[in-house]
Amino acid sequence: MPTYDSGSTGMVGTAGVTILNADGTAHTARATAGISELVAGTGVLYVAHPAIGTPLIFVWDKGVGTLGASETTTGVYDTLGFIEYTEPGEGVTLAEAVLDVKEKTDNLPASPAAVGSAMTLTAAYDAAKSAASQTSVNAIPTTPLLAEDYTAPDNAGIAAAKAAAEAAQVAAAVGYIDGDTLITQASLDTDGAAIGRTTAGATVTAYLAADTGRATPKRQATADEDGDWSLYLTGGSTYTLVFAKSGYSEATAEVTVA
Repeated sequence: MPTYDSGSTGMVGTAGVTILNADGTAHTARATAGISELVAGTGVLYVAHPAIGTPLIFVWDKGVGTLGASETTTGVYDTLGFIEYTEPGEGVTLAEAVLDVKEKTDNLPASPAAVGSAMTLTAAYDAAKSAASQTSVNAIPTTPLLAEDYTAPDNAGIAAAKAAAEAAQVAAAVGYIDGDTLITQASLDTDGAAIGRTTAGATVTAYLAADTGRATPKRQATADEDGDWSLYLTGGSTYTLVFAKSGYSEATAEVTVA
């Protein structure tokens, strides 16, 4: 971009430029049109190059009959020469950085070409290729174990053991002992009437009837949302069942288990 430092602001419209060919002949007559201030208030003027790439002489003036300065330029500028590019640990120009990249890319081998060409393994890999032959792959068994070494699992035994474990877990949760009797809200008390439901969430605790101080609970359960409950009691005794829940009156019932 042809520029001229006029040294004064407000020169737009007064300053002019005459453009000559490189041999000094006229290219464009003096004109003030097209001249602008590069940065307002600096007095630096500029005008567009009319033939980028062609060497032209720009003769500036501050008005008719005055002489300012002249500049010969093609309008093409090597910006790479002064743009700063910073690498870790050093500062280089962008042009230097581009040349550095070019030097490295010039060293890339022509073969294999970077066009997706197939790569060929050298003889050093022949052993690896032989070890992974199709025959060796076909020899891999498709069943978990070879037939002569395979024993089918005892699925029935596993299922039975699982059921027994689950039953033992349930029994432990309700305090069950083999031979105990299941007592529920439908069981009859010592008067021959059904014991009945209780308040949802109430705790049902069984004591031996002789344990009047209720020192040793024998079984315990919690009523469901409908007030139903159940627990296992050992036969040959009479029990006192205590139904209790915070905020509610306590209830009791007696039941004899044969």
